[in-house]
Amino acid sequence: MNAHIVAAAIPPDLVADALAALTPTLATTPYEQLPFTKRVLDVLDLDPVTFGAILAALPLDGIATLLGSAFRIGSFHAHAALPVDLASLPPGAAADYADYAVHIDYPFWLDDVADAVDDDNNNNNIAAEPRATIHPSAALTVQMLVMLTEFKPSTGATRLVPGSSDLRRAPRRAPSGALHDNDAAFFASGAEDMVGSPGDVLVYSGQDWQS
Repeated sequence: MNAHIVAAAIPPDLVADALAALTPTLATTPYEQLPFTKRVLDVLDLDPVTFGAILAALPLDGIATLLGSAFRIGSFHAHAALPVDLASLPPGAAADYADYAVHIDYPFWLDDVADAVDDDNNNNNIAAEPRATIHPSAALTVQMLVMLTEFKPSTGATRLVPGSSDLRRAPRRAPSGALHDNDAAFFASGAEDMVGSPGDVLVYSGQDWQS
């Protein structure tokens, strides 16, 4: 599937109510050192009325075509990203941040696979199948990201490589955690900023490479 943005899918009043519900919790939640984000899990417990209404408003048309009629919502949480000026980070930290940030959402455990690739193992082929290959039986997931604030590069907008789910694998990493050079270059050359406005919904594959 191709990533796309459904404009104005969530009404402005629900966006405002969601921000009002999240703000006090986010204010007391520390940023993770990497990748400079905050998470609020199980937002339905935080405000069942507001977030229940957002769930009901999600643009689910066509999802059954991809996932079948028995699909379910596996998680529902809030994620706040702090824009990062890589040039301002200490020496070496920019590369660490860039490597850490690139991931897939599902199967999420593949991001923990250290996959050393040596020069004699077809490491110049971006479609090579390392140990981090997604098994054919793995569940297909569709992610829906509700934008509550303006999404643009200066505010930490999601970046992803459209169509990268076709690779059927996670980004390759050395045991140190650093991205394989070719995968880092693949992401840098193909990633697009997912730009949108409050109320827009980004729809993409959980196997797309993103940061």
